[in-house]
Amino acid sequence: MHEIVDRFVGRYQVWRDQSAQHNPLNLPALIVVIGVVQTIYNLIARHHVNWWTAFMTIMDVAFLVLYFRKSPFAWLMLPIWGAMILIQFPSMFNLASRYPPRVVLLSGILAFVFGAGFIVWGFAIRRRYYSYIGYQSC
Repeated sequence: MHEIVDRFVGRYQVWRDQSAQHNPLNLPALIVVIGVVQTIYNLIARHHVNWWTAFMTIMDVAFLVLYFRKSPFAWLMLPIWGAMILIQFPSMFNLASRYPPRVVLLSGILAFVFGAGFIVWGFAIRRRYYSYIGYQSC
């Protein structure tokens, strides 16, 4: 039994070393690039931009700058996005006058799950990101 535990621990160490070779922010960066391209398309083709879209595009570009510079603060954008979703969460219930209650409820649940999920995910990958960039956290 002791040999099985030692093998499992050894495999875990190998997996942990390999996970430090890949940037855990690759998926969010890809999603942000797609979002920025979509915003640029909307600006060029439809000539429609509001203040929230401009603000989010600035946040997305800031994340991409931090991501490409491998800044120790790049992971912090995920909890910030989650907090922004949760801040907008109460406004979901203003949609009740235009949409059926089940649609409003589903939208509210999804907004809450995504907001809380981004916050948890950001803090969960922090150490992996630090090990990827070689940052020594205190």
